[in-house]
Amino acid sequence: MNVFFSSLRGALPSNAPRSFCGIEAKWLRAARRGDMRAFNQLVARHQERAYRVAFHLVQDAAAAANITQTAIAHAPNALYEVEDETFQVWLLRQITQRCAAFLQLCPSIAAPRTQIQRGMELLPFPERVTVVLADLENLTTAEIARITRVDATAARQRLHRARCALRDSLLNEAA
Repeated sequence: MNVFFSSLRGALPSNAPRSFCGIEAKWLRAARRGDMRAFNQLVARHQERAYRVAFHLVQDAAAAANITQTAIAHAPNALYEVEDETFQVWLLRQITQRCAAFLQLCPSIAAPRTQIQRGMELLPFPERVTVVLADLENLTTAEIARITRVDATAARQRLHRARCALRDSLLNEAA
């Protein structure tokens, strides 16, 4: 499967579609029946965000593209797993799990280039995921909780710890 990835454009605007709308539910049902056009519609709607999340977690464009393509390539056979959640939540969970596995094998592919990237690399992976989803992808703590399979309070706590650690990292580096 050849999946096209556009350039990294940053976070989506806050008015970007997030809800599990009727058309997406129809696409999901059709994709489960084997309709590849419907599956491609789901992928087209979420692949750019999936790539951005992977890129921010692994800090390597080629690895992020490979992780995203692999997750999308395995998605048609796993659509039955998408039950009471959106395709986006399911796909981002797959991406974060694959990024975690990748980082265990290759902890540091590219040297961080900015202070923020260096600070992000120091964060424990669950906190890194949370801050990427919240601050770079503008997802709510409820959405983050569903993606990471923790409750909303734990997601808020992770986000708070991550932001404090990043702030401290930036202050220490500036001093």
